Amino acid sequence: MLAQTRCDTVRAVDSERDVRIDFFRGLALLFIFIDHVPGNSLAHLTLRNFAFADAAEAFVLIAGISAAFAYGRGLDRSGLSGARPLWQRLVKLYQAHLLLVATGVALIMGAAWHFENPLYIEHINLTPFWYDPFGAIWRTALLYHQIGYLNILPLYIVLLLWLPVLWKLLKVHLALGLGVSFAIWLIARFFRLNLPAYPDEFGWFFNPLTWQLLFSLGVAAGVLARRGMSLPRTWWLIGPAAAYVLAVLTVMAPWTQIPGLETARVLPYDAFGHFWKSEMPMQRLLSILAVAYLLAVAVRPDSQWLSTKLSQVVIRCGRNALDIFFVGTLLSFVGFIVLLEAGRGVVYQFAVNAIGIAVLGCLGWYLTERKTKAVAAKTSSAEPRAVADPG
Repeated sequence: MLAQTRCDTVRAVDSERDVRIDFFRGLALLFIFIDHVPGNSLAHLTLRNFAFADAAEAFVLIAGISAAFAYGRGLDRSGLSGARPLWQRLVKLYQAHLLLVATGVALIMGAAWHFENPLYIEHINLTPFWYDPFGAIWRTALLYHQIGYLNILPLYIVLLLWLPVLWKLLKVHLALGLGVSFAIWLIARFFRLNLPAYPDEFGWFFNPLTWQLLFSLGVAAGVLARRGMSLPRTWWLIGPAAAYVLAVLTVMAPWTQIPGLETARVLPYDAFGHFWKSEMPMQRLLSILAVAYLLAVAVRPDSQWLSTKLSQVVIRCGRNALDIFFVGTLLSFVGFIVLLEAGRGVVYQFAVNAIGIAVLGCLGWYLTERKTKAVAAKTSSAEPRAVADPG
């Protein structure tokens, strides 16, 4: 009887989650792994080939929505003093970033030494670690030195630091919070403001002053969802969103990756102007928002396909985002080494992707099962012990 009660409790807690958020976050994490393996043919099928945005934008937008649910109650109840989970998360993110950098640097520099190939060092900007290791260490600890493929966690840390300020503004009025966020984005874009980075004179690759707008929009969407407001399903929004997605698809022309269709373009690649990722230009912002809106309208939370085994694997990856990102990044480095040293043949491409995705899927499944058991054990310890289990 108690065992059944524990299972019911876990299911009740689980049912409160919007599985779409977990699914698309998990899918974004798998895309990040695939995209971060240079020369990976499977990367032709990820979001970056069909939109101006890629998995990084999807991850930040979903992070904003999730942050509203994860930390909103504490911020509402006691302000900064009630945001203890937020500060704990920040510490965990910082620790994970340092550990990931240390492990990644050791892996890549070990490969450079073993294979006598300086390309590894240049690939993710490890030259300072080679010539000035002590200086590189303290710069990395201060988030001053940004290493290629390892720069999204520092962005996430800054975005979470921005959350309490944004939350106060949103509580006054939603328009005020988004207005301030947009003003910061506009000023940073106009004056080319960014946080300093070494040795890049242009600053952080993911400019927090511009990327915060996407995060803020996600938080605002989470706030509205917490208030019980549903997403408007009107052709006045669906039509323009679909038109923009189609126009962007025409510009990106993913079919040009097919042999024989390399020149089959309808619109030139620069038809929408410059949309460099670092600056979060409006083209990329509208692209990910349009894609997200159409997916949210098309995919219902109770869609049957979300309960399939394959979908559940992706969902469980999304529920363990930090661990999946950590391991996925290291696996992408291993994949890079394998494809560079063994070749980019079909067999090696298949092995890198199949093994990498399988490892991440198994890890997500294991971590979710472990969390479920921990919740069940905690629920069990809270049950009244005066009643014996007759079963």
